[in-house]
Amino acid sequence: MEYTKVPFGRMTRRRGAGGRGAGSARGKEPGEVRGSARRRSIRLRAPEAPARKLARAPPPRLRRPAPPPWRAAMHARDVTEHWLQSLDFAVQPPGKVTIDGVLVRDLTVHLDGRGEVTELWSRPWTQHGFVVPEHAYQSATDHGVVKCWHLHEVHTDQFTVTRGKLQVALVDLREDSPSFRHVNSVFLGSLRPRLLKIPPRIMHGWKALSAPEVLVVNFQTHVYDPADEFKFRWDCVLADVWEPKNG
Repeated sequence: MEYTKVPFGRMTRRRGAGGRGAGSARGKEPGEVRGSARRRSIRLRAPEAPARKLARAPPPRLRRPAPPPWRAAMHARDVTEHWLQSLDFAVQPPGKVTIDGVLVRDLTVHLDGRGEVTELWSRPWTQHGFVVPEHAYQSATDHGVVKCWHLHEVHTDQFTVTRGKLQVALVDLREDSPSFRHVNSVFLGSLRPRLLKIPPRIMHGWKALSAPEVLVVNFQTHVYDPADEFKFRWDCVLADVWEPKNG
């Protein structure tokens, strides 16, 4: 029996004319590849081209609105009387505190037949937003005198009154505050002792409402620094905010 090499490296047996299956050759030439040994034509499919991604148009660039003019005063030293006069203040009813960060705490008075004792400061109050002071002083203001306006970039004031009655006016100049431009009036007095916290960049001042004088004690969070003291004329803005108001 003879073998011959056919394509694809497959060996097949060549049948002779008188061998088995010679009659079934059906006229095919000897040595012809039959059955599964036949060369099969393979139809190759061309690779599909990747789907073309549609280029997305870039989103339109939104023009940011021009910053409001008050953003120019980011530091207390940048505040000027001209800028203050350009603001549209939101004056709140007297006694109503709306400025963010301003706190008022009623002080405890111990009263007996010998006299009275008022608690002015206690460390546990820091759990309620007040700050441990590094500097404290007492100020006497004669009846009817207005002392304003003051502004600080760093330190926090914490006022209380130990004699007389005082009106404290507050103006929020913090551009990032929800109460920006709000004006509040808070009343402090020895008949109802309270502690008032004033954060930085809130312009403030006071007026003595009782004779002969009003004594104010301030518990500052920092040692006094003249570089952190910014002052403006008392009547440059909000000259009509001061009590008493006749009517």
